[in-house]
Amino acid sequence: MRFLSTTRAYYIVLKILAVFITLNFVTLFSVSYPQEKLSNNVNWLTLFNIRPASAQTLKQTLDKIDSEAAIAEAQLDKQLLEVEASLKKPEVRNELDKQKAQLRAHLKEILNNEERYKYALEDSNLSQDIKDVLRKARTNPAEIDKFIQEKSNPKFLAEKQRLEIRKRRDLAKKQARDRALRMRLPLIKK
Repeated sequence: MRFLSTTRAYYIVLKILAVFITLNFVTLFSVSYPQEKLSNNVNWLTLFNIRPASAQTLKQTLDKIDSEAAIAEAQLDKQLLEVEASLKKPEVRNELDKQKAQLRAHLKEILNNEERYKYALEDSNLSQDIKDVLRKARTNPAEIDKFIQEKSNPKFLAEKQRLEIRKRRDLAKKQARDRALRMRLPLIKK
């Protein structure tokens, strides 16, 4: 009987600790551990008696995620410079202007024909961006020019991809931390 109550108390304490972690209240607990053994990034792992080897593995995983994201951003910057350099050439610039004019004319043609407009909105092959601009341009035709300007601006597109890289990096880091935590916590049964 005494063992059951001790085990139950242990599980309750673990539940409370899990809640504190999700609410970012880990700093409420003062865990003394030599700072040289763990970096600040993984110091909270000592709260759950995670061996330094596990903490080091997590740190290596997080560092790898950061380095891969940095490499992707560097490649993106390199591509942006290449695109900007090619846009300085008159023939490339003229071709881009020609394609922008064609897209503008095509979108305006769709807007002017009710049957084509409805078909375009129902077409599963058409991107959601195009459908959104068609809906907006129905009331404000200037949305077409704004859309084309955004889609042909390499800096805007690069920034959008940079945000996506960072979003994926943050998600990967969160998943790595969650996975490390789940590996060390026993399953809590109700």
